[in-house]
Amino acid sequence: MIYPAFSILHISDLHKDADASYDQLLASLEDDRVIWRNGNPTILEPSFIVVSGDLIQGCELNMTKKAATEMLDRQYAEVEAFLAALANRFLNGDRNRIIIVPGNHDVSRNASQRSMTYVDEKERDAVYKTFVSSRGKSCLYRWSWKDFSFCKIVKDDIYKERFDAYLSFYNRFYHGVREELKDCVDNVGIVEFPEFNITFACYNSCADLDHLNETGKISNVALYCKREELQDLYDNHRIIIGVWHHHIYGSPYFPNFMDRD
Repeated sequence: MIYPAFSILHISDLHKDADASYDQLLASLEDDRVIWRNGNPTILEPSFIVVSGDLIQGCELNMTKKAATEMLDRQYAEVEAFLAALANRFLNGDRNRIIIVPGNHDVSRNASQRSMTYVDEKERDAVYKTFVSSRGKSCLYRWSWKDFSFCKIVKDDIYKERFDAYLSFYNRFYHGVREELKDCVDNVGIVEFPEFNITFACYNSCADLDHLNETGKISNVALYCKREELQDLYDNHRIIIGVWHHHIYGSPYFPNFMDRD
């Protein structure tokens, strides 16, 4: 069977300062389209648009929950309008052809901050041993270089709120187009386009990311929960395109790339 040719417009890190406008980015993309139409007609109009994370700038620390929620909702409303316009201008309004995953800016640092408390001095030695033995990957403890102290996640339900604003945006944007997404950490978004012989596998590379941990990670559950489905598609010659936010490698002086494990 012969499948149609396709092209992908890949953009990332849409987060902007409050005084910047998405209209400028949209105009720039439109200008680029004119250039490639006139300069290289063999380049197809985008069949899909991949947005690989960092949709918003995010909220600040030490804010009230109400203020942080309002800030995040306002930013997501702005990027939602931009993505809707992008779909209308490039994809004939088909939002399903926009592939979105979260990035580190999409994580609410305010939620993770509210979920943690500083470790008591009496517990520091024991926590230190646990932290070192886990190679800094403890699921409960974080090290704060600012305060030279350990913190502990004591309110897991609040910690999980880190992606609430992203999930609300996602479900609003794809309402009536895709099924509601309730979990974006241990879930893999499988978006299929059999007419193109393409499947996008969408991963959240911010599984354990918070205001004290910048290292990218895809949860083990997410890595393996759809393995058989993806293997079956691969065995039947489907093109599988994995999408996530973080770089695989990075500078040894910065932690904001994928966990080597």
